[in-house]
This record gives sequence, structure tokens and C-alpha cells, in this order.
Amino acid sequence: QDPALIAFQDRVEATLDPSLASDAAVVSLTLADGRRLTARTDHAIGSAARPMTDAELEGKFVGMAIPVLGPERTRALMTQCWAVASLADAAELIRLAA
Repeated sequence: QDPALIAFQDRVEATLDPSLASDAAVVSLTLADGRRLTARTDHAIGSAARPMTDAELEGKFVGMAIPVLGPERTRALMTQCWAVASLADAAELIRLAA
């Protein structure tokens, strides 16, 4: 609903480049003064070639889960996810996430 974000989105164009691998991306920005800045990544974080560390995975999970579950349930669910192999009943994950 943020007007500034909506205005920004109206200036963004995404295109598929079939010459890039599925885990690669190129981002180009054209600044108000006409300069063009480009950045490329050949393997995105989280891809098979560049897997996330446990800390990165936890950070992403926490950032996405806290707004939905709150901090306590998020921490409990994350703890259980790391211990899934030792759970007597994996349904506990469902109960924490519901």
C-alpha cells in the first residue's frame, strides 16, 4: 500500500535471460543521472552451488516466521525443525506451525 513502493515497482522491469543458469541473475539500475550500474551473481544464495549456512537459513526463517507465528513459537518451531530426526512424532512440527 506504500505509494513510494508502488511507484518504484512501476519502474522495475523483469526479463528472462535464457542464457543465464537457473540460479544466476543480473541486475541493472539506470540512475537519474544516466549512469548504469550492473551486478551479476552466477549462483544465488540457497542454490546447490552456494547453499545457505545454518545461520543464514535460521535468519531467513526467523524473518519470515516471526510476523506470522510470533517470536516464541518461531523459536520453538525452529528448534524442533533442527531436531526433526529425533522427534517421536513429526506432527509436532504441524502443531507448532498451525
